[in-house]
Amino acid sequence: MSGWIYLIIFCGAAYWWYKKNEAKQLSEDNIIDRWSSLIEGAQGKGPAVFSKVQKRIETLEAPNLHIAEQKMTSGGMIGRHTRIYLMAKNKRLKGYYMYVGAMDYGKQLFVSWYLVQEPTGLMRFIKIITSTALTSVIFLPFTISGIALEKFQGKVSPINLDVFDMEELTAYVTTGHHAVMDSVEALMGEFNQDFTKVETRSRGFLNIS
Repeated sequence: MSGWIYLIIFCGAAYWWYKKNEAKQLSEDNIIDRWSSLIEGAQGKGPAVFSKVQKRIETLEAPNLHIAEQKMTSGGMIGRHTRIYLMAKNKRLKGYYMYVGAMDYGKQLFVSWYLVQEPTGLMRFIKIITSTALTSVIFLPFTISGIALEKFQGKVSPINLDVFDMEELTAYVTTGHHAVMDSVEALMGEFNQDFTKVETRSRGFLNIS
């Protein structure tokens, strides 16, 4: 009996380790907003950018905002590569993730961020049941219950954002964006480069600056 207990504990620990170290996929299909810039002569400064961004976000004490390093992959079964990004997420807004990257490109540093919208469990469920009119009607109470449960828990999905939720999403991403801009400006200052020439407006869903 004790052997089964140890086996269960081992499997649980192995699953926890796997999920903790699992590479998440950065797909072009899920990116809804983005920003990027090249900094000449700043190769090797990626860790410094990550550190500045993280400290800036922590200093601002934005509510529900969590930031940590995350292993990312672009997908594919053959020749798949992984990179480390800085992930900023709002614990209340399910399905939205902001990934900050800093990659050497020759004697330059490519700094970027991507806002990704990933389908939540509720969204996947709704997509399945709405495949036919019959299942949409049959499972309508479950859909309503799922949305109500999210609201009760103080969380929301992309399918049920209201105006206030959209304001929080915009504020959360803008906070991350400004943290990246601050770090880029400081880094360019080290090389006597003009930050005012950098295009600071993002390209996509929120179009923030």
